[in-house]
Amino acid sequence: MNQRNTGEDPEFGSDSFLDIIANIVGILIILIVIAGVKVARQPLTEPILTRETHAASNLESTLLRPFGVGRYIKSAALTHDCLEQLRNETGRHVAQVGDLRDQLSGLQLQTEELAAEESRLLQKSAQLTEKISSNQQEVMRSDTVLTSLKDETAELRRIITGLRDRSELEKKKYHAILNATKTAFARQESADLQLRQITLQTQKLKELIEHQQAEQASDTNRLEHRLSPVVRTDNKQELHFRLSEGQISWVPLEPLLERLKRQVPNRFEVIRRFGRYEGVCGPEEGYIMKYAVERHTPSPLERLNGVSSMFRVAVSRWTVTPVDSLEAEPVEEAIEFGSRYRQILEAADLDSLMTIWLYPDDFVHFGRLREFGHSLGLRVAARPLPRDAEISGSPGGSRSSGQ
Repeated sequence: MNQRNTGEDPEFGSDSFLDIIANIVGILIILIVIAGVKVARQPLTEPILTRETHAASNLESTLLRPFGVGRYIKSAALTHDCLEQLRNETGRHVAQVGDLRDQLSGLQLQTEELAAEESRLLQKSAQLTEKISSNQQEVMRSDTVLTSLKDETAELRRIITGLRDRSELEKKKYHAILNATKTAFARQESADLQLRQITLQTQKLKELIEHQQAEQASDTNRLEHRLSPVVRTDNKQELHFRLSEGQISWVPLEPLLERLKRQVPNRFEVIRRFGRYEGVCGPEEGYIMKYAVERHTPSPLERLNGVSSMFRVAVSRWTVTPVDSLEAEPVEEAIEFGSRYRQILEAADLDSLMTIWLYPDDFVHFGRLREFGHSLGLRVAARPLPRDAEISGSPGGSRSSGQ
């Protein structure tokens, strides 16, 4: 597109144009007059005329030839015809000039519209140029960011590759350790199975021997003698069982006490304000524990002896009560293979203490349970309970003494 001329074009002047036309017409008239004068001075030639003109010329030549003015009349007639033709031509030119003026006005309007359109296009071109420049800068920044991201991606890929290699190495080590652990567990399970089988066979043999001895004793009169039991109280593992109406069940005293210890710290604020708190924990293996916790403040004598003045919390009493979900086993089934009672005793350490809480009507079963516990290398203790009483304890109570 050509660059637009910033200067303003002069407006078209109609007066000047008419002056120019008038001057041209005057010049043409002068030229016509000059041409007429020249024609008058030249020899007369007979023009091509119509019949009337020819007749008139004959008449003029007949009438005026004697006077010598015919030639001048013809020259004037020719000059008059030329002037008429020039007038007609001038009229046509004037009409053409008017048409040209109208066309020029239309062209001026089109030029102004084109100038406005050019201005809009130039403004839009400037905006597009500015936008292109902004986009180019954005592209340059994006290229810079993309280059940085490519470098970071390459670095991350190197790190991921290293981590993947380390992961593969650690995975191999893990699988090796897992295989070794599985092998060790398999060996341990095999050894446990063999030990269990040996224990079961030993127990069967022992029961078979006892059965044979009982049959032999039924045929002869025997005097049974039992050594005085050695009673010992220690801190080894202690198992608690409840014998009621000929059915025995395991009392999870230690798990219930552990749950009690986890609950008490959350009740310190209540104990501090009221001095006492009663709660329940469980159920555990069909038993719940009801307990009472009290606040103990050191006495003045204890403070003089260096005891801290802060209060301490202690369980004053607990009671273990069975619930509906309790699963107890009859004594006859409890000493058979596969019973819950027997599994617990066989999993206990040797020389552990088995405490049986029982009621007056269940002493007839205690002897058999005691003998069975002794056969497994356990010490047995009995804790008689009054009828309808529950298993309970306190800090001032005594531990079981097994024999």
